[in-house]
Amino acid sequence: MKNRILLMIVSIIFVSCSSGKLIKSIPMETSLEIELNEKGKNNSAKIKLINEQVIFAKDLFVQMDSVRYCNLEDSSYSVLSLRFVKEIRFVHHLEGAMFGLIAGGLLGKVLGSIKANNTPEGSMTYIVEIYTIGGIILGTVFGGTTGIHRYYEFETSKK
Repeated sequence: MKNRILLMIVSIIFVSCSSGKLIKSIPMETSLEIELNEKGKNNSAKIKLINEQVIFAKDLFVQMDSVRYCNLEDSSYSVLSLRFVKEIRFVHHLEGAMFGLIAGGLLGKVLGSIKANNTPEGSMTYIVEIYTIGGIILGTVFGGTTGIHRYYEFETSKK
């Protein structure tokens, strides 16, 4: 039983989503600029610079070849050239929680069904329900904690 619960936890942790885009030129295409500005509005982000320094920011706004952001450490606004940016990463915890809820519920139902096959007839439904609820709770917590990562990598910073 402990092995199944451990398998369930590990599976939920590794079922996280990440997607990225490679930006090859600066100034970037208008559609990418709009996409970055929508994601940057009211969201926190991690800006990784070419010297590996990391800036935790919010309220990003990209225009032409620069990014304006609010530094989370001191709430000051700064402007930075995109030529010094290696990556911008957004983490969406609510989306991660929703994904974890679904993935955890499905995984819990599958594991509960496997466990229920080895039990007497009367307790089968109860076991499936317990495993499903456990999967939903664990999936939501782990998914919300890790979040869904969306990142934009700048190829121009590699040159």
